Amino acid sequence: MAKIPAVVVSGFLGSGKTTFILRSLLPRLKGRKISVVVNDFGEVNYDKIRLYQDGLEVYGIEGNCFCCELGGEFLNTLAGIKRQGVDFLVVETSGVSDPSPIYYSLESSGFSVELMIGVFALDIEEGLLKHPLLQAQMDASHCFVLTKADLLPEREVLRKLKPFLEWQKPTFLAKEGYVEEDIESLFGQVQEKPRSGGKHQSFESYTIRLKGFYSKLEVEEFFRKLPRNIYRAKGIIHCLESPLPLSLNYSFGNLTWERLEVEEEPFLVFIGDKIDHKLFEEFPKPRRLSYIHEKQCFPLSDFDAREGVGYLKGNLADELETAEKLLEELEEEDFLFVSGEALSFEGFSDIKKFCEDLKNSHFKRLVLWKVPSGVVSYLLEHLPPDKLVYHLSKHYLLPKAHLSLRVDTKEKEEVLLSLISKSSVI
Repeated sequence: MAKIPAVVVSGFLGSGKTTFILRSLLPRLKGRKISVVVNDFGEVNYDKIRLYQDGLEVYGIEGNCFCCELGGEFLNTLAGIKRQGVDFLVVETSGVSDPSPIYYSLESSGFSVELMIGVFALDIEEGLLKHPLLQAQMDASHCFVLTKADLLPEREVLRKLKPFLEWQKPTFLAKEGYVEEDIESLFGQVQEKPRSGGKHQSFESYTIRLKGFYSKLEVEEFFRKLPRNIYRAKGIIHCLESPLPLSLNYSFGNLTWERLEVEEEPFLVFIGDKIDHKLFEEFPKPRRLSYIHEKQCFPLSDFDAREGVGYLKGNLADELETAEKLLEELEEEDFLFVSGEALSFEGFSDIKKFCEDLKNSHFKRLVLWKVPSGVVSYLLEHLPPDKLVYHLSKHYLLPKAHLSLRVDTKEKEEVLLSLISKSSVI
């Protein structure tokens, strides 16, 4: 039976392996039936969640690394993939794995390793390049993909390249995970087998489970104070600034965020050397997202913060004209009035449930008052078009709403509340 081609993507913590796979590797494999195996050194497999977002067939192995105790689970996963009849396999190793044992496990399990790709960040601390684990990762790689070159001055890039060029292996620079050169041309061309290895040294992980919404600014302040022996952190967190969950990526002092529409329970995994668990007692405290966070919870798409205007069916209008239209339309037909003062959300699943409740309501007209505009922007993307949203906010206007108006004075509130007697309220 012909062997199934496979590529192994390895590299140290925070080098951008998953981003490289998503932006450079998988687009070159379009048209093939692909499976991806991801190993994360931690209690929860964050990289598997990111890959799931792209609708891929992903197998996750978490809790340790391939090169240690989980060999049995890895081999069982490979056997299951073979039965699925895939055309190509991509394996992403943990950042603390020596990829050599993975090569030999694949070769002995009916797979043909076409290429061992080592992904490394050019902004890595230079002292770490001599670490035995990084040396093993570089030694096992057939080629290097060097990320974050776009974050460094050109002169600094040339200096940082030197230790990699000394290995005399094909080397590619990636910008935001994208490699312009045809790395696929190397598939099956490099016959060198890696030396046996398989140990990572002195690394540990610590996972915190999260509930509620956190201040993004407070979280960023916490990460600014992290000691240097914590190299990496990643996970999913709910923040007051976004109705959608945020993915958090921390690597050697650099922190990035990305919105993800997932219902995974929020968590953060920290990876480092001799982690002091007491420092997590200082992690920011959560809150429930409510109307008091209106200004903090930014809309997902277009918004307007100007005064004296409103929006009617996506068109800019005078504020008085918008108010008159609101009164006119609400007198024509029954409507559902939702007061944000009676709402609060502990997580994204609460927001999704709120959206489902509105979908299932028999009311066509939905008047949302003091519901955080970020939450309303999510609703506008997910409610059916026959639901007409009247968005009444203290700070933001949303052009995508059927009608959007500021209710930012006591007088405006009194006029609005006088209409409630003929409505249904939740």
